[in-house]
Amino acid sequence: QYAATSDCQELTDAASAAWNGSKTYVAKGNVTISGNVTVSADSKLILSDGATLTINGKLYDNGTGFDLTIYAHSDGVKMGVLYAYANMTCETDYTIRFRNLTIHGGKITATTEGTTYTDCVSMYASNALTMYGGDVTALGNSRRGSGISANTINITNNVKLVAKGGNNSIS
Repeated sequence: QYAATSDCQELTDAASAAWNGSKTYVAKGNVTISGNVTVSADSKLILSDGATLTINGKLYDNGTGFDLTIYAHSDGVKMGVLYAYANMTCETDYTIRFRNLTIHGGKITATTEGTTYTDCVSMYASNALTMYGGDVTALGNSRRGSGISANTINITNNVKLVAKGGNNSIS
């Protein structure tokens, strides 16, 4: 359905740790990325039917404030899956971090573990976190962790949301 072009890139296990340029990234099949994924432009992620994208690290912008929009081809048992897991040791950190994070669907699980008194957040948007659909779980599993943190949170339509942390929870 999506062919690799200069504006659309299929994700693979090996070559996916840096998302450069304003592109659409497509997860098909099972893709595992070991390490952080740094995004250096406003980007889109499509979770194809039956796809599982596992990131054993952080998924974040390079610190200059970019947006990520996540889509799934469908709802239900075939919807694509994104797992992001990060174990933090510094004072403040995030598993998924963008200026604006918009979710249109997919089964998305972000988990942050902290080993000390870390302020870990699983999903962070410095501006807005907007959810139009999907099954979203955000777990901030540190002593002072948060599942979700954003300046503005917008939840519409059919969103299943579970957010838990040491500081607060949203279910």
